[in-house]
Amino acid sequence: MNVEGACFNAGLQYENGQGIEKDYVKANKFYAKACEMDNPDGCINLGINYSNGVKQNYVKAHELLTKACDMDDYDACLNLGNSYLDGEGVAQSFSKANKTFSKACDKGHWLSCFSLGNAYYNGSGVEKDETKAIEFYAIACDLGNEGVCDALESFTRE
Repeated sequence: MNVEGACFNAGLQYENGQGIEKDYVKANKFYAKACEMDNPDGCINLGINYSNGVKQNYVKAHELLTKACDMDDYDACLNLGNSYLDGEGVAQSFSKANKTFSKACDKGHWLSCFSLGNAYYNGSGVEKDETKAIEFYAIACDLGNEGVCDALESFTRE
């Protein structure tokens, strides 16, 4: 195992209390070390912790999620898109959200495809287009999400 992977794993152990007492501060220190060594998992976990965790800082979370998304971590792209949707740590931008969702959807991330479907269905940052919404929902279904498949089936019957 490489050093950045070991740092990430140590962060997980502290965050989850695996064999040691839970300590989010120490977890974040290890995630930060992993991220500094370009480990996208360390960046995303640290970013999520800044969004939801011990020391809330949406600006820092946005920076970390951007770094991880740029390293092609598609879970990070989804979270980054959501930060643009909610305007957390950055000005709200539906078009930027959709751009990050598109990047992850193109690589097979079903939830990002679903988010693009929602954007087209609601006209958020794109022209409202139910046909395109259904296309993205179908992609999410094809990527294996049964809940989307069930909803899509009932939606297309209407």
